[in-house]
Amino acid sequence: MMKKNFFLAIAFLATFCTLLPSPAQAQPTPVFEIVADLGAAANPTAVNNDGTVVGTYYHSGSGQWHAFYKPLGGSLVDIGTLGGNWSQANDINDSGVIVGDSYVATSGYNHPFVYQSGSMTSLIGSTGDYLWIPGYAKAISSTGVIVGRRGVSISDITMRPTKWVSGTATSLSTYAGLPTSAIPQGLNAYGTITGYWGSDSKGWLVNNSTTTSLGSLGGSQSFAASINLQGEVVGSSQTTGNTHTQAFLWRPTVPYGTVGDMINLGCLDTGTTSAANAINAWSEVIGSSSTSGSNGSAPFYWRNGIMYKLTDYISNPSGWSNIQTPTDISDSGYIVTKGVYGGSWHGMLLKRVN
Repeated sequence: MMKKNFFLAIAFLATFCTLLPSPAQAQPTPVFEIVADLGAAANPTAVNNDGTVVGTYYHSGSGQWHAFYKPLGGSLVDIGTLGGNWSQANDINDSGVIVGDSYVATSGYNHPFVYQSGSMTSLIGSTGDYLWIPGYAKAISSTGVIVGRRGVSISDITMRPTKWVSGTATSLSTYAGLPTSAIPQGLNAYGTITGYWGSDSKGWLVNNSTTTSLGSLGGSQSFAASINLQGEVVGSSQTTGNTHTQAFLWRPTVPYGTVGDMINLGCLDTGTTSAANAINAWSEVIGSSSTSGSNGSAPFYWRNGIMYKLTDYISNPSGWSNIQTPTDISDSGYIVTKGVYGGSWHGMLLKRVN
């Protein structure tokens, strides 16, 4: 996911080479605060730089799961469905435009949607044969470009990697030669898209119709999850001999480039398994890691070569337990996850405050 601001680019060009991952590099110990309880049964997926959170929540009145957004300091807003009984919001940009997918009542297929100005619209169509074409929208950039997957027509419903620009769909299989199995995961303001699966089962980048394999940490497969403004990608990869799967950071040799190196971010304590879920414009990474061999799981925050157990650095954890893997981090330092509060699962919004 990627909701980064265009104006940051100049600053990154100046500082990119100083952000090398080195444990020896001086940095303050991170401090996080819980700034919002998102409510019971809220499953947050993404957050923008204003602290507006999106995801899906259980609507007890209907017994359905619906997409929502919740502004910082505001109330949770149910954004409805495309007529079916389920919807999920997957991403939000800084203009407040939300994308996701929803059941369509007539066909029962999922459709990708865009939600703005109080209205949810299918990115495929709401009448006739369009109702019978499946798809979903995964991520939206600050410039409004959307990526996801969709079928081609009622006679060819096999979903393909797709991008939408001003509502017009382009198959990334045609545009960039990706296989139909490729799964877009995120994009940045420059239109660089990342995802996983392909002819070599590796994470990939698409930049100006050129596809680049990200390689792996020595194993057979890698899975890209998120990309930031300067083109850094995080995810997980099998290690040499496919013995473990661990979090990686792929960093281009030059900002916005397509040639780079994959760095193993390691694990917490004596863990051997980890995965990175998101990266922001300041190269801060969030994800999860085992804590002893492949056992146990804890949320992590990584920056400049150091992986921190996120729950050890929350200044106001009272009342919360079982804090889960975070799903997104904004450039402004907001992090979304969930945990147990008052005996039930609640969505949680954290913020890095130093």
